[in-house]
Parts: sequence; structure tokens; C-alpha cells
Amino acid sequence: MINSSQNESEGTLNLTSAEQGSRHESWINLVVGCILLITTSISLFTNGTVLYVFFTRPQYVLTRINSYMAVVCLLAFIMASLGYPMVVSSSFAGYWLFGETGCVYYGFLTTCCGLCTMFILTLISVDQYISVVHRKFNEQSINSFSIIAISGSLLMSLVLAVGPLVGWNKYVLEGIGTTCSMDLENADVLYRSYLVTLLFVAFFLPVSGMMFCYWKIFSKVSETRRHLFDVYRNISISAISVNRHKNMNLEGTLALTIVYIVAAFLLCWSPYAITMIWSIMSTTALPPLVTSIPSLVTKIGSCFTPLIYLRRDLKMRKEVMDTFPCLQSEAEKVTPNRIEIIRASCISTVEVNTVQS
Repeated sequence: MINSSQNESEGTLNLTSAEQGSRHESWINLVVGCILLITTSISLFTNGTVLYVFFTRPQYVLTRINSYMAVVCLLAFIMASLGYPMVVSSSFAGYWLFGETGCVYYGFLTTCCGLCTMFILTLISVDQYISVVHRKFNEQSINSFSIIAISGSLLMSLVLAVGPLVGWNKYVLEGIGTTCSMDLENADVLYRSYLVTLLFVAFFLPVSGMMFCYWKIFSKVSETRRHLFDVYRNISISAISVNRHKNMNLEGTLALTIVYIVAAFLLCWSPYAITMIWSIMSTTALPPLVTSIPSLVTKIGSCFTPLIYLRRDLKMRKEVMDTFPCLQSEAEKVTPNRIEIIRASCISTVEVNTVQS
């Protein structure tokens, strides 16, 4: 009788512990679902707004550099509209709702778009490096280099994302089981070789390229600015020199804008890269919640780029405000003449190469 009572008590205790664990996971999934729902909504609004302006006012904003940013916003919008709702609904349900086929689809979509975003951001730095340091691409219009570069980035992203579909790694459930990505736990050499390739081609190489290009850009801007200061220090500054100074300031602002965008992107993707390095180097698997955090952070980052872009690019911001007057602040509504000032100050995004050194 006593043993029976003890068994019932133990059974009750075990049941209670399981219920508590399930309740704990439910709260985690609920929090993740709420965060992703907010993030997805913001990403759809911000990226959608920028894309709408790009397509409705291309004659004002679709320059060569802006064409890269349009692709970045398009990729973020695709993920937010075709991918993230799957994770949001699965998080609220507490498990993956879309089966193995849905897992493969989601993993391929997010991997391809994420890789292409990194490559495009790298291309922006390379384009600016060629324009500023080597004084080519004087015009703002889209040229053959930008078209080939964007096409090459898309092709390379597709090739890498197809890898897990043909046996080079695999798309599986990750973390707490409400999202999918490449397999980080399988110790097979073929699986690990994919992770190593991804880290090198899609993270370390692009980051190194960005660092090199932006360092050269800032060095060139600083050198030319010092030269201008020496030339015009003891004479009255003409209208031409004023324009040149404006161009230098615009170039510095543009480079700083791109650095902000890249920094935000790296903050979002570095945790994932660290997780991949841990999976490659260590035989100990990370806890499911820990592996879920980097994936969550990358999704949150999808709404950062257009916000930073609109904050720093005055001409693009003006066109957005003209298209959506409800987004204007009170100061912008009462100072309509500021439009002409912005338009005049943003005639060119990359004119530092016209400065005579």
C-alpha cells in the first residue's frame, strides 16, 4: 500500500515536471513568435516602402549604388513575406507545421537570400572603392559592372544554397524546432566541409573585402580633404571649391552610411558564424535555445537596413516623404523649402573623383 502511494506520488511528480517543462517551452515559443511577428511586420513595411519608391520614382533614386540597395531590400522583403510567416505560425503552435518539404523550402529560401545579401553588401564596398580610389564609374547610372555583379551574386548564392539539396549538408530543424537551417550537428566530413566553405566564402572573405575597401575609401577621402585644405587655406574659397567641399562631405556621408549598414548586418550574422565555428571545432552540441538565438537575431536584422538607409540618405528620404506624406515629422511639414536644399545637396552621391588632387 505504501509502495503504491509512493509510485503514485512519483508518477504525479514526474508528470508535473514534464508539464512544467512543456509549459516552459510554450512560453519560449510564445515569446519568439511575438518577436518575429513584430519583426516581420516592420520588415515588410520598411523594405516595402523603399521598394515602392524605387519602382515608382526610378528617375530620382535609382542610381548605381541605389540599385544594390534595392536588391538588398527586395531580398529582405522576400524573406519577410515568403519565409518568416512560417516560423511565426510554427512558434505559436509550438512545433514546425510544414513538414520536411516545408523545412527544405524555408532553409533554401533564407540561405539563398542571406548569402546574396552579404555578397551585395560586399559589392557596394567594391563599387565605392573603384569609384573613389581608382576614379572610375564617374556617372551615377547603372552600368554593366553593376548588372554583372548583381547577377553573379545571385548565381553564387543559388549554387551554395543548392548544396544541401544535393547531399552537401542538409536542411533540418534547428534550435527549439520551429525553424530550419543547414545541419550544424552532423559530424560527417562532407557536412562539415560545407560549413567551412560557407564560413570562408560567405563570411570571412566578404568581411575582409569590406574592411579593405572602406579603409582605402576613408584614406582617400582624408587625403583629398587635407589637400583641399592646404590649397584653399590662404585664399578666398570660390564657388567651385565650396562645391568640392560639399562633394567631399557627401562622399564621407555615403561611405559612413554603408559602414553603418554593414555593421548592422555583421552584428546580426556574426552570432550565426560563431555558432557554425563552434559546431565545426567542438564535439559538444550547443543547447537548443542557444542555437535558436542566432537565427532569431538574423531575422530581426532584416528591418535594420532600410531604417539606416532612410536615416542617412537625404534624397531617398525626401522621395519617401513625398510619396508618403503621413510619415513626415512636424518639422518637415512646416519647412517645405528644405526640399530644395536637400535636392541641391544630393545631386551626386559619388563625386569625390572629380576633385583635382
